[in-house]
Amino acid sequence: TSLPQIGVYGLKPTMLELLTRSGLFEVHELQGISPSYLRQLDAVLLQNFNVELEADHPWVATLRNYVGDGGGLMLAHDTAWFMASPVPEVAVRAIPQKNVEAIRHVVESDLSIVISHPSAGALEGSSFSPEFRDHMIFRAGPLGRVTVENGFADPVYVVGEFGDGRIVFSGSY
Repeated sequence: TSLPQIGVYGLKPTMLELLTRSGLFEVHELQGISPSYLRQLDAVLLQNFNVELEADHPWVATLRNYVGDGGGLMLAHDTAWFMASPVPEVAVRAIPQKNVEAIRHVVESDLSIVISHPSAGALEGSSFSPEFRDHMIFRAGPLGRVTVENGFADPVYVVGEFGDGRIVFSGSY
């Protein structure tokens, strides 16, 4: 197929169906994390991959190399809290200070698009209520651009390029 190949982990059934029915991608449940397997995919989306992995863990290194070699990676919701950032030059987890629940979640806050970017649409300056009541926050690194913030000006979406690839840190569903 000529469609972009997307490997996903942990997506809610409605999101998986939405991606599949769009006809824009060929979507696969992620079957592994070896470098040879990942090279077959144009992008990887990890949502709620709630496994504590330190920066020196082989999986974190594999994801870093995957992005550096041209892959696309999205770390969604809790994933980037539990797993050390594979690309800290773009973003790392941050510890919220306001409306905190369960140490890592910010609750009951609308989100605002602060710069236009394909990850958030071209609706710069608009605000919205997320589908889910909580979200994670990040600290942007030197290669990161904040595209979405919460009501406390905490970064919720951070995007960046690293090597030949791209990465999105998405703190919200």
